Amino acid sequence: MLTAIAHQEQAQIARLLYNDLEKVVLPEHPKIQALRDRFQRLGVLGTMMSGSGSTVFALVESLAQAEQVKAEMRSTSPPDLDLWVTKFCSSGVRLATH
Repeated sequence: MLTAIAHQEQAQIARLLYNDLEKVVLPEHPKIQALRDRFQRLGVLGTMMSGSGSTVFALVESLAQAEQVKAEMRSTSPPDLDLWVTKFCSSGVRLATH
């Protein structure tokens, strides 16, 4: 994952997404699983529950795809579901080598 981040390899980052807590949370909270499934059906690079499940996010290849995914999710989601589009940040992670 660190190499993928360092080289800004978005597809590889998406493939390596992992949250061990999903094994426990998703079976107990089908709405969170449903959000992940809907993102996947829309062809995102990857999707994952963030932390303990307060957020589900998806990674996509472009701003245009992000806006399209947001529009599709909005059209089939409960009205109280908040959706945001943001972008990868190339300066948010620092890797130290020894």
